[in-house]
Order: sequence, then C-alpha cells, then structure tokens
Amino acid sequence: MKIIEGDCVASIEDIASEIPLHSLNFALIDPFGPSGLRWSVLERLAQFPRMDLLIHFPTGSLKRNLHNHPDFNQMVGASESLSDVPGAHDVGKAMEQLRENLARLGYSGKQVRCIDIRNSKKTILYHLFFASKKQLADDIWSSIAKVDACGQRSLF
Repeated sequence: MKIIEGDCVASIEDIASEIPLHSLNFALIDPFGPSGLRWSVLERLAQFPRMDLLIHFPTGSLKRNLHNHPDFNQMVGASESLSDVPGAHDVGKAMEQLRENLARLGYSGKQVRCIDIRNSKKTILYHLFFASKKQLADDIWSSIAKVDACGQRSLF
C-alpha cells in the first residue's frame, strides 16, 4: 500500500495509478468542505469497473454558506449551469444533478442511495450517497441502512 499525500483533486491520477484495474474497490469521498467535492474525481474513479463510492455531500455547510461555495457544476458535474441556485432551500437541485450524473457513469437505479444524517434537533447535517454498479453491494447497503444510529432495526 502506498500513501499519497496531498490534495486528492490534484493527485487523482497518482491515486488511480495505484488502483488495480479489476480489483474490488471502495472509495470514501469525505471532503473537508464543499470545495473539496469535485466531479472530476468521481468521474475518474468511476472508470474502474468495480468501484463503489460513498460520498459525503455537505448539505448543511452548503445551506449555511451558499454564497462562499464554488460553482455547483464542479461539484456535481452539472450538464446545465447550477450556479444560479437561488437559495439554500434549492441545494436539493445539486443533489439531484449528482444522482443523475452518477447514473451516466453506470451507477443507476437502486444502486444510488442517499440517506440524510441529522443532529439531535433533526436538522440535516449532510447526506451520504452510496453508489455501486452491482446489485450485491446495494443489497449490503440496504441491510446496513436498516439499522439506525441507536442500533434499532427498521421493520421494513
């Protein structure tokens, strides 16, 4: 295993060169803030045939500081300009665009799941997107998602 230090956006080709082409791969995309989430990184990782993604989408940060964040197009690979997202309540448009663009990369249907993570006051902090190209990974995610933060399983 090789540790590659630095910004993953700048180092994505070095990172990709260390990933065996036909291995089972799982990438945790956990940016420090919205400026660290880049579509170009997701697009590059999706080139691997067996790459599952868990993406931390910084919903709360975007809503609180919408005016300070980069172009949504760079974050979610928008085909249409999302830079005119008028307000915090419209951040969902960027999330939907991310889901649509993941589908274009082969992460489609049930294999793109999204759950919201809330604080004790039920305020959304962020969303977790899970994206897989295979049904088995989706089955595993579904079984994990049935258990809430307190260890309680859902009935259905």
